[in-house]
Amino acid sequence: MRDAVDGSDLTSLDLRDLERKYGFPYLVIHRSDLHGLFLEACREAGVELLTEQRGAAYSQEGDKATATTKAGTLHEGSVVIAADGLHSVARKLFVDDQPSPRPTSPAAAPCRSRR
Repeated sequence: MRDAVDGSDLTSLDLRDLERKYGFPYLVIHRSDLHGLFLEACREAGVELLTEQRGAAYSQEGDKATATTKAGTLHEGSVVIAADGLHSVARKLFVDDQPSPRPTSPAAAPCRSRR
């Protein structure tokens, strides 16, 4: 990881064994780039994208996934991509932790390059 201001190395990790151990390489991607990939894939697949939906619950039974909004609307599909942010409803299904927002310095901000 590099400092966003001066580019100096802040820390490093040895990630060589992760692909062998888990079957996939380690990947770092900026959140907005990941969202862009999701958006492009959804458009290509003809998926209807709904904004301003607040997740309240998720379930999976066989090949059917359901997302329920706080307004009580049910959305069904074959998969739910729960990219619902810091206070994720979906996160609680997988991880029993309570992440809390922390202020960061400019040095902690990720660097991105435009192509």
